[in-house]
Amino acid sequence: MADMSSHAFAGLPASRPEEIGLSRAALKRLTAAMEREIAAGHTPGASMLIARHGKVGFVQTLGLLRPDGPPMPDDAIFRIYSMTKPIVTVAAMTLVEDGRLLVTDPLAKYIPAFAEVKVGVETGDTFELVRRNARSRSRT
Repeated sequence: MADMSSHAFAGLPASRPEEIGLSRAALKRLTAAMEREIAAGHTPGASMLIARHGKVGFVQTLGLLRPDGPPMPDDAIFRIYSMTKPIVTVAAMTLVEDGRLLVTDPLAKYIPAFAEVKVGVETGDTFELVRRNARSRSRT
C-alpha cells in the first residue's frame, strides 16, 4: 500500500488506513482475494477505493484495464450499466452501520407487501403457490 498522504481523490483528502479505522491486515486480505480473482481469469483487473469519515484510506489498482491490456490505470473510467443494486446495497449497509437496519430482519418489517410472499413448489407435474414459511417448514 503506497503512502497516499499527498493525494486527494474526488476532493477527499487521503489518510493512513488506521487513522480512519481500517485494518491494514484486512486490506491485504481484500487485495489478495482480488488478485486470486484476476489470476483465475474471472476479471482482467480491479480498481478499489475505500473512504471513511470523508477521507480516503485505501486505493489499489490491480491487473489489466481489459483482457488484452493495458495495465489498470489509477484514473480508469468504467461503464456500469445497472447501478440499482450497488446504490441500494450502499444505502442498506450505511443503515446497518448506523444500527438502523439489521440484516437478520425480515424484509416485510420494512416493506409490508413482502409479508405474504408465495413461492412456487413443483410436485410431479403440478406447480403450486404456497406461503414461503409453509414451504420452508415442510423441508425441515
